[in-house]
Amino acid sequence: MQTQYRNSMPWTSKGLVQLYKNTDSGYFFSPSTMRFWRSRVLSHFRRLDGNHALFITSEKAGFDDLTRKFTIRLAKIIQEENGHERVQIDTLSQFGEFRSSASAKTVMRAIKPEFVIKEGDSQ
Repeated sequence: MQTQYRNSMPWTSKGLVQLYKNTDSGYFFSPSTMRFWRSRVLSHFRRLDGNHALFITSEKAGFDDLTRKFTIRLAKIIQEENGHERVQIDTLSQFGEFRSSASAKTVMRAIKPEFVIKEGDSQ
């Protein structure tokens, strides 16, 4: 049975970034972190349920390499022991595994929710 949280997973990557910031979940989407990794959050977003979503980021392949690589990420709302909710970001694919956003999006669409949402994973 899935735990009901005060927050619910948004329907867009922009909403995810806002929820992450609102729940003070860390530095993943901070401007300095994004700048250091030369990261971008793509609009490709797949909400799996009220607590889980898949999204795609792109990063430059290297400091001297201008090509971009793409990574599939999992966002999940978790509740800490103190009752505070936060968004945890996990990397599902290998970092920079995909050479195009289209190939990352194709794989993201094929991922079955039960592959990433495990029993008891809603807390």
